[in-house]
Amino acid sequence: MITVYWSPWIAKELYPEYNLCFDDPKPLLESLKSKINHDNKHDNFFKCPAFINYAKNIYTLNAPFDIDANLVHGTFNHPLYHLKSPSMTDGDTINIATNWIFFADKSLNIETMPAFMHKKSSDYGFYVPGTYDINKWFRPVEFATQLWPDKSSVKLNAGDPMIYLKLNTDEPVQFKRFYLSDDIRDFGKGCIHMKHLKSIKSLNRLYSIFQPIHQKLLLKRIKNNLTE
Repeated sequence: MITVYWSPWIAKELYPEYNLCFDDPKPLLESLKSKINHDNKHDNFFKCPAFINYAKNIYTLNAPFDIDANLVHGTFNHPLYHLKSPSMTDGDTINIATNWIFFADKSLNIETMPAFMHKKSSDYGFYVPGTYDINKWFRPVEFATQLWPDKSSVKLNAGDPMIYLKLNTDEPVQFKRFYLSDDIRDFGKGCIHMKHLKSIKSLNRLYSIFQPIHQKLLLKRIKNNLTE
């Protein structure tokens, strides 16, 4: 069994109220079951072992509230919507700061990817995917999105999938939620700001810096702040 601890990651001054809006990660297969064509009994990908094996450990991270982000003259209309330095030349890179942070009690690689089986999430652009070990590094999963060239807004309803979270393990997984206290937040801020202090491109090098000092101490702090 692997325990995955999680919390919303929101600006400190907004966390107490926005924290209440976030739901637990939801199994992808559960979110799709209402769409299954039960009349198709012979060529249905929901019965395909390859698909089921791929999707079994994918969870959706859903919009915690209605999102209506409009980029006007280079600025947004809400403190949770941020324009990032552009990564591509044909569209803006933005962050809708409905972010999540995860930590596992043993080594566990996660992949975050676009919610490609839910059309609405790709209407405006594509989520920027990534992968790292949430036992060896502590940084938030942010909703960084590259807008299509003709788009300048993002509109989602509460409950719409924003990101797919894949857990790369065959072990059973349980999620436990914690409250993001200031001392826990500081661990994440340290990981975020490391890139501004040192030019380190290798995840393994970052892991080697984080693990000896922070791993056990962070887990202890998180366990002291569980919400259940």
